[in-house]
Amino acid sequence: MKIPKAALSLRDPGAATSVLFESLGETERQPKLDMTVYSGKIISDHWWWDNLALDLSGVVFDTDKFPILGEHSVDRRIAFSNGKPIVNGSIRFDPDKIVFLDTEYAESFLKDAAKGFPYQASAGTRPLSVERVNPGASVEVNGMALKGPGTVFRKWLFKEGSICVFGADRKSKTSTFNEDEMAALDCEITGDHGFFNGSQIKTGTKGVDKMDLKELKEKHADLVEALRNEVKIEVSAVVDGLRADIAAFKEENTTLSADNKDLAKQVVSLEAAGKARDLKDAESKAESIFAEKITSSKVPEKMHARVQRGVAFNDFFKDGAFDAAAFAAAVDAEIKDWETDLGDVASVQGLGASGRGVDCGNEEKAENDLVDSMLNIAGQFS
Repeated sequence: MKIPKAALSLRDPGAATSVLFESLGETERQPKLDMTVYSGKIISDHWWWDNLALDLSGVVFDTDKFPILGEHSVDRRIAFSNGKPIVNGSIRFDPDKIVFLDTEYAESFLKDAAKGFPYQASAGTRPLSVERVNPGASVEVNGMALKGPGTVFRKWLFKEGSICVFGADRKSKTSTFNEDEMAALDCEITGDHGFFNGSQIKTGTKGVDKMDLKELKEKHADLVEALRNEVKIEVSAVVDGLRADIAAFKEENTTLSADNKDLAKQVVSLEAAGKARDLKDAESKAESIFAEKITSSKVPEKMHARVQRGVAFNDFFKDGAFDAAAFAAAVDAEIKDWETDLGDVASVQGLGASGRGVDCGNEEKAENDLVDSMLNIAGQFS
């Protein structure tokens, strides 16, 4: 049959562990472990076996060395016994034959034990012959009477000893192994086999009768109807709860949608404001570049506005970015053209004209005067 692995780790409240530290000198101390893994007494009300006792006359040791673990875990190796345990009304390791390992669990255990932490002990077993004791019946084991319901391991294999924080109790089954973790057990069973149903022990003298749904409806129609009504009520409550949750979710989703729309408007507004700010900053920078260059040029101040119209700002502001370097180069080129034109006109015989712009109050008059002057000059050479 299969049983939980945890049912093979037997924690006896009477089992104890203590550490003595023998002095080897002024600074060194030798730890010695005094460990009784089974007291020989009855373990009352075990979560799987009911009242339980291990027959000391039936213990089997199949090796001369035995591991000493922490909580029956092979990953928590603490020490080992270099000899068989002593069987004398109990099962106890010989302190002189225990060798501690250099592991973190061994160091942690010795450190806690030195401060007086009350560790207990447990035995890892493998039953070979099991006697079941019915309720009301009793059997003798280790000089005591075990009353049913209960179990006696008449013959069993000793596997290891473990140092534990707590002894046997109903909760101890989950402290070592998962209670669903099973182990195959091949042993002789005497007594009432009905206690075993493949997963746990049932107290009583008979096994559990199984009944399919059809038979249940035929024999217990009223019970089936009561169960059906109870399930309907529970399902209805669950459905109502789900509907309420869905309604709340829809309401929350509507609120979130409205919030998202407001947020989108705010984002668009912020983007527009950002673009306007970028344009304004670019225009200011362009004006600064032009002012700096035109001021240091030879172009008369009254002609500055006309020179500025020769360089279109929009040609240098694309996709929200202003090409300041290209704009500055264009301004330089435009100013150079004006300065060249002004120099050419001023060199003509005694004329006081000013090239692409004439220093007069009216731009149109200045242009006409420039044309007339050029025509007169042309007539002199005709």
